[in-house]
Amino acid sequence: MLASGAFQIENPNKAGDGKATALAAVESVLKAYQAILKQKPDAKAKPLDDLLKKQSRGKLNDALKQCP
Repeated sequence: MLASGAFQIENPNKAGDGKATALAAVESVLKAYQAILKQKPDAKAKPLDDLLKKQSRGKLNDALKQCP
């Protein structure tokens, strides 16, 4: 939620763009997840691992478009 607010403040012209806001929020979650994995490599979460793979392939935005 904090990442969504930060995105909207930093990008006022996209504040009404729900998809762009959601993408920023998911990217923030993935960044936090990666930081957690550095400290605790066994703290795996398959859904987040799948999103990381999609992000590394440049397909994260496409994956989010498939969500309701």
